[in-house]
Amino acid sequence: RRCCFDTIWLCRSLHSTPDPLQHISSLAHLLRPGGKLIVVENDLAHCPVLSWPGDFEHRLQAALYQMLKSTTQNGASIERYFAARHLPVWLRQAGLGEISIRTYMVEDVVPLPARFEQYWKLTMDFRGQLLRPFLSNDDWWIYSRAFDPHDDEYVFSRPGFYFLEPITVACGLAP
Repeated sequence: RRCCFDTIWLCRSLHSTPDPLQHISSLAHLLRPGGKLIVVENDLAHCPVLSWPGDFEHRLQAALYQMLKSTTQNGASIERYFAARHLPVWLRQAGLGEISIRTYMVEDVVPLPARFEQYWKLTMDFRGQLLRPFLSNDDWWIYSRAFDPHDDEYVFSRPGFYFLEPITVACGLAP
């Protein structure tokens, strides 16, 4: 049964639902004919792309994948953490049409304004604590030094170090 909403906005939350397709479908049914479902998502659940050396980045990504996989329980799919790449299919499977997708890149380059540095430091410290059980001692040491303001390897004192975050906006119309 269709309802009467003209627009529903869903922003960066599909990683927290066990079944993103079911979640999108339930919202799509709340739209009036011609209503829009707008979904804003990151890929890898808000993971920035950092300008690390390639081999270290690969090991961090492997640890991240292991960490995400360890959090999927009770039939939840790991695909929820990769929501941006699945949005066109999920919107279509939810019965929406005229689907449009646009990805934007947000790039923060060192030196950063103080509030951006604080945000990224907190974010990466939190992420580090989640990744720690999945990193070797050597990789944990490299990671922790990178975000320690008292260390020579502190990324925020390395001009040109960047944080790149893809953000995808998808829109589908109810029939």
